[in-house]
Amino acid sequence: MGRKNAITYGIMTLSLATTLFAQAAMFTDQWTFFWLACIARALQGLGDCIVIVTTFSIITLEFPENNIVYQGYLNMTLAAGLSLGPAIAAIAVR
Repeated sequence: MGRKNAITYGIMTLSLATTLFAQAAMFTDQWTFFWLACIARALQGLGDCIVIVTTFSIITLEFPENNIVYQGYLNMTLAAGLSLGPAIAAIAVR
């Protein structure tokens, strides 16, 4: 598949999942919303997995001499996004 194609397919899958979430909110039937949200969540997980695994692979191949340092930076940014994202969203909703 290739790294560039994997990143492209992952981002396209994440965009499709986001669009499906937005469309699911337009349905008033709770079961239709439920199943569309489940499908969108599965697509989101698939796209996210593709992007994350490919990103670690790219760092390993592009920076072999400082691999540990750059893998640490990537893990640090992922952890910061996962921990700060909900807090920022909670502040923005208020």
